[in-house]
Amino acid sequence: MKNSDIISNLPDNVTEQILARLPIRDAVRTSVLSRNWRYKWTTLPHLVFDAQGTHDSTNPALDLDEDKPFRVIYRILCQHKGPIWKFSPSSVRSMSTSFLMLIKGLRISCRVMILGRDLTHRYCMIPSPPPTFGGFNDLTYLELVRVSVNNEGFQNLIAKCPKLNALVQNLVDGLNELYIDYAPSLAILTFHGSPNYICLKKTPHLHVVKEIRKNNATRRLLRKLTAASGFLIILEMGRKRQGMKNSDIISNLPKNITERILARLPIRDAVRTSVLSRNWRHKWTTLPHLVFDAQGTHDSTNTALNEDKLVRVIYRILCQHKGPVNKFSLSSVRSMSTSYPDIDQWIKYFLSRNGIRELILLFKEGNWYKIHCCLFSCANLRHLNLSCCIIPTPPPTFGGFSDLTCLKLNRVSVKTEVLENLVAKCPKLNTLLLSYVDDLDRLNIDYAPKLKTLIFVGSLNICLNNTPRLVYAAMHFTQLPDMNENIGTGRSTSLINNLNCLSNLTTFEAGSYFLKFLAQGGVRELLPSSFKNLTLVHFYELMFEDIDSLSSFIGLITSSPNLVTLFVTTSRNTNLATGETLKGAAKYLEEESRSFGCLMKLRYVEMEDVVGVRPEMELIKLILGKSPSLEQMKFAPNKRVDGFKERESKMVKDLIRFPRASKIAEIIYED
Repeated sequence: MKNSDIISNLPDNVTEQILARLPIRDAVRTSVLSRNWRYKWTTLPHLVFDAQGTHDSTNPALDLDEDKPFRVIYRILCQHKGPIWKFSPSSVRSMSTSFLMLIKGLRISCRVMILGRDLTHRYCMIPSPPPTFGGFNDLTYLELVRVSVNNEGFQNLIAKCPKLNALVQNLVDGLNELYIDYAPSLAILTFHGSPNYICLKKTPHLHVVKEIRKNNATRRLLRKLTAASGFLIILEMGRKRQGMKNSDIISNLPKNITERILARLPIRDAVRTSVLSRNWRHKWTTLPHLVFDAQGTHDSTNTALNEDKLVRVIYRILCQHKGPVNKFSLSSVRSMSTSYPDIDQWIKYFLSRNGIRELILLFKEGNWYKIHCCLFSCANLRHLNLSCCIIPTPPPTFGGFSDLTCLKLNRVSVKTEVLENLVAKCPKLNTLLLSYVDDLDRLNIDYAPKLKTLIFVGSLNICLNNTPRLVYAAMHFTQLPDMNENIGTGRSTSLINNLNCLSNLTTFEAGSYFLKFLAQGGVRELLPSSFKNLTLVHFYELMFEDIDSLSSFIGLITSSPNLVTLFVTTSRNTNLATGETLKGAAKYLEEESRSFGCLMKLRYVEMEDVVGVRPEMELIKLILGKSPSLEQMKFAPNKRVDGFKERESKMVKDLIRFPRASKIAEIIYED
């Protein structure tokens, strides 16, 4: 058999990746491999001439002479074709005017230029540019290490790089002042040395100045600069000189920096900063966010505080606090049932009077906390998150939370009329989460004009009206709701009768009980003509043995012409179903496939806990055959169920055998 020249027939993207990973010396040498490789290296976009790329392999013990790197670079540049995005001549010991003119003459379109990384004491010399020099219009990063340049040349170079984002100058000789007159895109400045003068003008985006400090003189200059400009300064401390007086840097940090530091600390550590210095003693008392969670309420031995001690700590912090409290969060890791009267006092006397905007009370199971009625006087609330709480009837004077955008109730007891009234009086409500809410006999959202996200976990009959902006809905029914419950006189008796309220959804998640709930009212006939905005659907615990659930499933996806992503998780009960039940469900899907339209935009499908029963395989066959744009279909089998090993080999064979409407569809089977 004639040998095949594999290396000459490699795809272009493979050869480009190979060349990009080689030193420049070895990349040039690939021209001897074959005729096809002769000129491949001449289109390299990155030219890095470092010690590895220009070392003389014939005599590893000796470095190249000073002139040879220049001749090598000159020859490579002369033969190079196409753009050069990166140029790093770090092996060049000195840089003459002719060398810079060579770069300009060869039209190197550098985006990154690194000059002078040689660690010897011989500097790169940057000359004054010619009068015709128009600047580097696309240069975003400039690093000057051990180079020599005068003040005027440096200023002119920076001013003619309008897109320069980061500048690093380290041990630059001849530069006795740091003067930048114009750098509209400069964000990060790093320098090493002790300039006599610092002046930064027209640098609106500058937010980080990093000093690799050898002398304390620059610190005084930077401190004045910070007060005027307000950007972040990072001081990398070198070794202290003997006899030099220590400077109290932490006491003189700008106010915005101390606020950012305190905001990132647990409340326990934020209070402890009062011992740092006199200036820090009362800084924590103006913290707008007070978060008492597991991280912030442990003692020095990392043990959770007992109930009494935690209450005393919170009392003390609230009494010393000054200014508004925008956020108060209490996530108890222990039962606090005996301290509920104290929490009433906090809400009544501290939080409601300090403009509380975000209130989070998450308690453990046990005796639930009954919210004090003064909560309804917190007119500035924007975020309310309650767990294991009882919401009382609001006073007659309650006018609603006009600014509330997020309401999360998990394991909360509230009467139906109270919840409906609360939602109706939150005109800006954007997110509503209801999980295992007690004492409700229905869920009727009559007016929520700005509601975008609705998450429900429970078993209530649902009715939605006037929710035109609802784009994300997750319906997780724990059991099948009672369809005979009366939701109100003169209203739609169920979500089934008002499915148009879901017509603007972009993402929808539901479980199998919700699908059965829809099937009870004949969902196929009542579905909107089109969920035109729906792009992602996720069905949990889909009962493949239940024809009602499959009917609702088929109806929803066929009514979604722009569906792109589909997730399906198989119910744990499917593997326990009888053979006759599974056979009937498979026959139903087989008949549906004959009249099933195409899912024109479906691209990604993921199925989890697949057990290989026949209804699953019929659905897979249907999706593969009706999705011309499908790119990937992923399966995660549930191998722990009984009988899976016997079905697995047949399932894999069927996946390979099923016809596909898409020529690029990829099937991924997670073993």
